[in-house]
Amino acid sequence: MTRQTQNAHKPYFRWLLLGAAVVAGYVIIPQLKNFHTSFDTMRQSHLGWVGVALVAALATYLCAAGLYMLLATKRLRFWRTLTVQFAGNFSNRLLPAGIGALGVGFDFLRRQGHSKTTAISVLATNNVLGYVGHALLFALLVVLTRPELKPVHLTHASLRVILVVGLLTMIVIVALLRTYGQRLTRAGKELTKLLRTYRQQPSRIIGALLCSMALTACYVLCLYACTQGIDLGLSFVTIFIVMTLGVLGGTVTPTPGGLGGAEAGIVAGLTLYGTTANEALAVALLYRLFTFWLPLVFGSVAFVIAGKRHYI
Repeated sequence: MTRQTQNAHKPYFRWLLLGAAVVAGYVIIPQLKNFHTSFDTMRQSHLGWVGVALVAALATYLCAAGLYMLLATKRLRFWRTLTVQFAGNFSNRLLPAGIGALGVGFDFLRRQGHSKTTAISVLATNNVLGYVGHALLFALLVVLTRPELKPVHLTHASLRVILVVGLLTMIVIVALLRTYGQRLTRAGKELTKLLRTYRQQPSRIIGALLCSMALTACYVLCLYACTQGIDLGLSFVTIFIVMTLGVLGGTVTPTPGGLGGAEAGIVAGLTLYGTTANEALAVALLYRLFTFWLPLVFGSVAFVIAGKRHYI
């Protein structure tokens, strides 16, 4: 084993995540009271829709694993990749802005024989396909369903949230460009090279794009099921827009897993379409139970397994 390989296998990354878990506790522990509200809402919701939400949330991990397997230049085993997806989502709940999942994904790809450049390119391609798939899925839904979107109701609270999210988004973009401008340029060049290699196997990039669209659809379905569980009656396309606001709020909020920002974005989006504040908050908490709190439980187990088996 070379010195470079030995350095790649040092457990610095796991120690970093352990320290982040301690720090994140100061943010997560005060939010544990939300469990009571979420469980109360679940008992009042239609159990059938609650089951749909749970299945949709779990299906996101299958889509994410398939996405990695299609984009990787080395062969990845399914169960190993799936375990790492659970572990990555767990670490993502401990670190802001998706840093945890990216770190776990990078470490996993390196241990599977990818070079640093290739691993970064695969992760970058994954993220790019996420944005592209999101946009294509929304366009496809609009074309197929021709929805009549309900008029929005701009309340002072929702307007403040939207303005704050927009301001934070611009600040994050400017900060990234000023701090990592050159690195982003180099990463863009490497991404272009990797995309060219997929020309010989176009089915892989097409399959990865479909997995990305399915991943987004599963998240939207989870949120849609949560709204249907309390009889809100909003359309799937409307929920797509609401979820997008939640993703933006969680992305620009400098808390573990976008805690607080994602909930605020969902509440603001739902109130825009006439949902009461109490109903919107109940939906947001129930949705985050499936997509934030449960991954902490399953993901912690997967993280320990992945570490013991040297997947990360």
